[in-house]
Amino acid sequence: MSIANEIQRLQQAKADIAEAIAKKGGEVSGTIDTYAQAIEALPSGDETMLLRAITSIGGDFVVPDGVTAIRSYAFYNSPVSSITFPEGLQSIGTQSLRNLTNVAKLDFPDSLTTIGQQAVYFSAKVDTLIFRSMNPPTLGSSSISGNSSNLKIYVPDASVEDYKAATNWSTHASKIYPLSELPQ
Repeated sequence: MSIANEIQRLQQAKADIAEAIAKKGGEVSGTIDTYAQAIEALPSGDETMLLRAITSIGGDFVVPDGVTAIRSYAFYNSPVSSITFPEGLQSIGTQSLRNLTNVAKLDFPDSLTTIGQQAVYFSAKVDTLIFRSMNPPTLGSSSISGNSSNLKIYVPDASVEDYKAATNWSTHASKIYPLSELPQ
């Protein structure tokens, strides 16, 4: 992709975000150059509505505090290089993290309880998944498939056996390691 094409893509993404904000009754003054500016422009409570449009920009993405669910397809084919999830996030929707081409590690908070079907699917660069919940989240079928052949899944030390035995987690038992073994 040429630099000119990338600039054009980013400008279009910014315009799409501004339009989405306006449709929800928000106001944009000046330009939107960061995710924080986009979120600040939203009327209160509409943070999740823009996740899909905002993620088209790429770069590092911080899911705002207060978001409890990542909707299906939210980051599908997204060019983001990292995603930070807030404490309080409870669910990851179907195919919401599918085909991430630039993300190597995903770190999920201990509040996560549900992971939809094919949620982290065919994201070939993803080689590290961190789940901080003591109880294994409900895992949809094929939720963690098609990723790096070197994939390692890190979970709380006291919960390793629970994860290895849990429904749909057991197929990944050989890839599950205690958090204490996570390289720093």
